[in-house]
Amino acid sequence: MKDVQKGFSYLFTRFLTLTFLAVLCFGFSACKCGGSGGGGDGGKIKMVYIDGGPFYMGSPANEQGNIWPSVEKQHLVTVSSFYMSECEITQEEYEDVMGNNPSYLNNIGKNNPVDTVNWYEAVEFCNKLSKMENLNPVYNITGTNVEMIGWPDNVPNGYRLPTEAEWEYACRGLYTDKKTTKVTVPFAVGGPDWKKMTHGMANFNTEYPYDPDLNDDEDDADKFRPNIPYRYRSTEGAGLYLDRTTKVGSYAPNNYGLFDMHGNVWEWCWDRYADNYPGDGGVNYPGPGTGSWRVIRGGGWFDNGAYLRSGKRLPESPGAGGRDLGFRIVRR
Repeated sequence: MKDVQKGFSYLFTRFLTLTFLAVLCFGFSACKCGGSGGGGDGGKIKMVYIDGGPFYMGSPANEQGNIWPSVEKQHLVTVSSFYMSECEITQEEYEDVMGNNPSYLNNIGKNNPVDTVNWYEAVEFCNKLSKMENLNPVYNITGTNVEMIGWPDNVPNGYRLPTEAEWEYACRGLYTDKKTTKVTVPFAVGGPDWKKMTHGMANFNTEYPYDPDLNDDEDDADKFRPNIPYRYRSTEGAGLYLDRTTKVGSYAPNNYGLFDMHGNVWEWCWDRYADNYPGDGGVNYPGPGTGSWRVIRGGGWFDNGAYLRSGKRLPESPGAGGRDLGFRIVRR
């Protein structure tokens, strides 16, 4: 009889445990991304609608970490409405489409973002996924020559990489009066002030968080400068630094419902890179017509907090595929 009672006790305890975990998973963002499917329009990858409009792209010249103000100069642009993948493309999603997993970090979870993927592979993924879902491919691809069809007014309905303007518009999320207000905050998570990037907010090198309030003197600002020793180091953050990617959706989303726009992996954009933005008034600007480099955005697990700023932008060779390089997709 005691054995029977123990059996019932064990099963009841097990039931409660599994119920708790199910509830926890239901409420936890990481369970919502990566191979979940059902993206509103019937596609496999969940897409989030982004209502387009005008906004000030770039960062204030005095923003901590903006050490090349001309590269991040604020300027007024307009983007049309679009859909963006809720999460970075996962290793599982990539392998389902491409038949292989190029990720260097391929032994820690198929719902981690695909990494070590170059720009050419990312646009090829977009075309292949479009065909799998009976959509019209966006790109004409001949070797390393890639052209976007019909941009901007007659672009096909298939998947593509975001333009740099679309990426930043989506990253910054919803804020009041986009047309007339210049954004003065560096992040789209961590409200109500959105001015810090510390552990628990994104996957990055938490040994070097972003916290302008810690500036005690002029020299202390050097902690935000790349490639020189930092004045400020978080001992607590150092102990929490993961030194790898995490499962997509492991941190709070921005108020569009997009996960990991800050950190985890850098994300490829369509645009060629130029040091200077065009002037005000651009509509659906696709980047310069010439150039050898492509834009990456968002920062990665290897970077300090300053690199996760919404306006931070870097050039990268389209043939490069670092272990902190991934992407997400958009479509009209």
